[in-house]
Amino acid sequence: KIESVEVVGVEVESMPTFLLAATVMQLLASAHALSSIISPRGGPGSTTASTQVVSILTGRGPVQTLPADYVRSMPHYVLGADSTEGLTVSSIPVDQTGDGWVNPHSFDELWIPERLNPKPVARLAIGALVKNGQVRNLFPAFDSFTISSAPMESSGTTTWRNWGLCSTPLASVWLDQGFTPLGQLKLSVYQQTSDWAVDHASSWQVLGEEIRVQPLVERLYEFLADPPEAFLKASSSFQLVTVPLEAGVVPLPGEGAIVRAYLSDYPGPHRKLLEVQGVGSDAGFLQFTARQVASGEGSEFLPGAYKALYS
Repeated sequence: KIESVEVVGVEVESMPTFLLAATVMQLLASAHALSSIISPRGGPGSTTASTQVVSILTGRGPVQTLPADYVRSMPHYVLGADSTEGLTVSSIPVDQTGDGWVNPHSFDELWIPERLNPKPVARLAIGALVKNGQVRNLFPAFDSFTISSAPMESSGTTTWRNWGLCSTPLASVWLDQGFTPLGQLKLSVYQQTSDWAVDHASSWQVLGEEIRVQPLVERLYEFLADPPEAFLKASSSFQLVTVPLEAGVVPLPGEGAIVRAYLSDYPGPHRKLLEVQGVGSDAGFLQFTARQVASGEGSEFLPGAYKALYS
């Protein structure tokens, strides 16, 4: 007989051993059923090793780091343009609303559920870490989203950027805002569909190359000069802001494809950056692998926040 034990945050007092074992087995069975819905094909545990820290290049000394879990918890906004209201911003739910949202942030994979209609797409983008209305860091970003005919209850919008786990990729290497003059920074994004030559530059397809990002950063400055009240109230804490390119969208990569993005002042052809990864590239760096996952449609485990997405 076990006097006291905590099982998934619930303290069970004086529970007979056989009953405790049955309870634990039931919890494990439920967890396995849930993971089969939200995990990539290949089952639970098939994902890549997760990023533990975000590295920040300052250009003035040692590389700084932030815990990846801390970054994943930050509120996240996407900057857009509206012809009647000027610059607008939308929020990505990050499991702090109490509505059943899961945290969509991931540093290593993008999970794409089957039967999402229309299919998700993406825009190339830059990201920024903002606090008190000031840009602290810049990094490459990938604005993935789907547009549903049914709006999210919490926001009324039909644009879904949080469709479940690992639906919002984040960069693992950031640049300090003063790392290099803005006029020299360029964004390059590449995709590879086979794993046999991950670091062979000729095997990568160009999604966007050597795109000047100064106009995007200036658009962010314009927004921060006069932000909406809801954004302003949260400005004393760190905020992630994605600023997408306005020119067109790109299809999401297929199963197993790798996307790699660099934000750099490298003076030569950016394709040469594909020979290095992470901090070694001396650039803002984002990399993820695309994974096809089972749809949550009709599942009893699907959180209520996502039911409209599959309606």
